Amino acid sequence: MDAAPSPLPLPSPSVARIDERNCKLFGPVSIVTQLLLGVVVLGSLLYKRYRERPRRAWRVWMMDVSKQLTGQLIVHMMNVLFSAVGTLQDGGNPCSLYFLNIALDTTLGIVIIFHVLKQLTYLFTNVWHLPGFVSGDYFDAQDHGQTPSVASRWLRQTGLYVISLIIMKLCVLLLLSILPFLTSFGNWLLGLFGTHRATQVVFVMALFPMAMNMLQFWLIDSILQYKPSNDYQGIPTTVDRDHHMLTDQSSVS
Repeated sequence: MDAAPSPLPLPSPSVARIDERNCKLFGPVSIVTQLLLGVVVLGSLLYKRYRERPRRAWRVWMMDVSKQLTGQLIVHMMNVLFSAVGTLQDGGNPCSLYFLNIALDTTLGIVIIFHVLKQLTYLFTNVWHLPGFVSGDYFDAQDHGQTPSVASRWLRQTGLYVISLIIMKLCVLLLLSILPFLTSFGNWLLGLFGTHRATQVVFVMALFPMAMNMLQFWLIDSILQYKPSNDYQGIPTTVDRDHHMLTDQSSVS
């Protein structure tokens, strides 16, 4: 009597691993390059303030920049997370997706942020008549610039900006999912580095973002800072009433 055939072995459950030959988004090289990138971008914003006429007061400039840094930290974590998780299924190169995310964030993303933030500000300010959402207008004339009022306005404006970033990020992810040739292009480009992981990391997380993020930070800084056209209610804002609180008087000729 023939023995019953043994059942085929079931594949053991496992999680796809990222190819170790590809670059890594976590590690000492990526951390150092990100710190260097932050210093360079912050220096470029300082230079931008130096060229302004009139210059924003230091307090206002720091609040404008801190909004952007907060949003950038969130976007960076989202890019790293989505790039790493997105490559676990096929063992691909996470730096390829990270590169594409940076490229789209700093080009198409700026346009999306501008329009989404403008519409959100109009909604909160002109439709719902809620104060403190006009970007760059931090001081309540009745509170004489006291900290609680300033902190509340900063949080409201930062919240709108972060919502705009998240919407932008979802649009970018949707674009990457419906246009697979973009991923193929990223894989081809980073394939030129071969197995040199450190070189890939420096290019993807330092050199390329350094150039693109400087442009992005300058443009978004101009979007976030107060301008008279930011008054969505058609009445003078607290900035117009207390112009000395907003500008560095030493730069006013």
